[in-house]
Amino acid sequence: MVNELLCYVRNNFGKYPKDLMGVAVLGFYTEQEVSMAKLLLKEFVDSMDEKPDGFPRMKNRMDKNNRHKLELDDIFGLFTALDAAKIVLPIYVAADLQHLPLVIAGEVDVFGLAAAMKRLSTQVDSLSKQVAKQKVVPGIADLITRVETLELQNKALPSIAAAAAFYDGSQVNQLSASSWATTASCQPGEFERMNQHYKISTAAKTRVRGSAPASKIKGVPRIPTVAPFVGRLYITTSENDLTEMLSQAGVKVVSCRRLTQKPDAKYQWSTAAFFVSCEASCQDVFYNEATWPEGAELRDW
Repeated sequence: MVNELLCYVRNNFGKYPKDLMGVAVLGFYTEQEVSMAKLLLKEFVDSMDEKPDGFPRMKNRMDKNNRHKLELDDIFGLFTALDAAKIVLPIYVAADLQHLPLVIAGEVDVFGLAAAMKRLSTQVDSLSKQVAKQKVVPGIADLITRVETLELQNKALPSIAAAAAFYDGSQVNQLSASSWATTASCQPGEFERMNQHYKISTAAKTRVRGSAPASKIKGVPRIPTVAPFVGRLYITTSENDLTEMLSQAGVKVVSCRRLTQKPDAKYQWSTAAFFVSCEASCQDVFYNEATWPEGAELRDW
């Protein structure tokens, strides 16, 4: 019977380990050739009048990723069972001597290396195509740059203690809205310079609050306040206009300061924004939608 794969296996079976034979066969023959050899050997087994007990049953291999190896294992399994039962196999011959592995099974390192190199080459080609597709995605390079910038900015963020110095329970550090926006988008290293400019340090935290009821020196009790950001007011709105409106509504204003933008800003503000603080006892009225004109917005500072 003509089949080069079965000829090679029959002449080397029992002489060399099956693992070495498997490397030689898988590295030389295609998946289709392995399947055809298995089918030919199965036809011989089916033609037997009696099969020995415990003879392996042939399976239809559906695993596409590993089918090549599994079907070769089935061929080896049949050879093992036929050899154990002392059944005489047909004489398998090669019609084309060029279609036989050029090395014996004990010298298959070359075939194993070649097969591994072929698999690696295929994987590299696949990855190269994926990378090429990624490069043509619009904005992907800009996105990578922005992510790297954000990672650097995250490392430059101030410590929790430094951030706490901005807000001391009830009083907010007097930074303008534009300064906060600049802080949020600053480059690495700018936080340290800004911290020096605004003299932010943990020493600004309140450590002691006096509680003595009588003393020659009188302290000023701290009045609990709320301090939000007020925006989207008409551009001509002044601090006096806003203070008067809140006073008429019954809100005790502690501070009202209009925010100004930097002279070198790219865009001119079209609305007015304020930092407003009032006594906490008035917060129900202060945060009532009916207190504010339509379109105005309040946000936490």
